Amino acid sequence: MELTNKGVEKYQSVNFPNIVLNKRENGSGFLEGKISKHDINFFSDYFITYGKDAIIKKPFELIKCMKEKLNKILNQYN
Repeated sequence: MELTNKGVEKYQSVNFPNIVLNKRENGSGFLEGKISKHDINFFSDYFITYGKDAIIKKPFELIKCMKEKLNKILNQYN
């Protein structure tokens, strides 16, 4: 997962086991680690709050779950 500078600042206030924040010199960063399948729903809710300050690259199950949740939100306004 790629994080903007704001995303890095936000993530520094939490500490999830098995997920490591790697900061770049410019203030941005990326997360590395494992997310178990039974935690996908929790992490999709959590990372939706980052908005444009986080870009999820994998796992694909997390991307799919986030897209489904975001589509449900968008459909509320149709």
